[in-house]
Amino acid sequence: MQHKPFFARLACGVLTAATLAGTSSHAADSNYPTRPVRMLVGFTPGGTSDVVARIISRKLTDTWGQQVVVDNRAGAAGMIATDLTARAAPDGHTLIFISSTFSMQPSTTPNLPYDPLRDFTPVSLAVSSAYFLVVHPGVEAKSVKELIALAKAKPGQLSCATAGPGSAIHVAAQLFNSMAGVNILLVPYKGAVGITDLIAGQVKMSLTGYAQTIAHVKSGRLRMLGISTANRSPLVPDVPTIAESGVPGFDVAIWYGLIAPRRYPSRCSPNCTAAWRRR
Repeated sequence: MQHKPFFARLACGVLTAATLAGTSSHAADSNYPTRPVRMLVGFTPGGTSDVVARIISRKLTDTWGQQVVVDNRAGAAGMIATDLTARAAPDGHTLIFISSTFSMQPSTTPNLPYDPLRDFTPVSLAVSSAYFLVVHPGVEAKSVKELIALAKAKPGQLSCATAGPGSAIHVAAQLFNSMAGVNILLVPYKGAVGITDLIAGQVKMSLTGYAQTIAHVKSGRLRMLGISTANRSPLVPDVPTIAESGVPGFDVAIWYGLIAPRRYPSRCSPNCTAAWRRR
């Protein structure tokens, strides 16, 4: 695949960076941080990116003794917040919490206002997680196989909420369409997936984060059919993977991490730096 080298370089940059606290303590100012730190999130409050970012921000606030403020700048599949970060001073006081969407944008979005490889410094990977395939309880399907059969019987009539074109959820949903041989309508929402509309039945399904949906699954307002990764999740071990439920080879995970503006003085290893800058 022509974009594989980009993904490999980007993954190396994020995965092998030093841990956030250690990295940031070696910023240009030895007393870093000297004022509150802004952590941009390119999606609306309540989504997985926002929830995880707030957990991390609280821990960093305790560690650094300076407030780490989550700043939601939703829109354009996270590009608005990412562009703000690219233009920020590289002093460690502006960071952005990104997801897999960041690595997909060069392949899905022409004319990005920033260069993902040149305009940022990797700081740390935060977490990797599966997507959870959930449907409205009014959907007749009780399994992924039944969902696929229903989608084939009613092409274009089932709808799936996504976080907008080019987002990781959009790509995962489109991959499901392709690998399952179905035509499910993808409905974009600004920022976080439209859980409210899903619960109301205005859309019929979604691939979402665990934190967003588990309470609704337990209450019966949503039904969980499958897990997007190759292995089952220990959070819901009784829920089968999509791969074992009718779509062999389906394996999608989402990662979240932190990056900073270019020239931020990260302690990223020499190998990591070389991989990040190599073109």
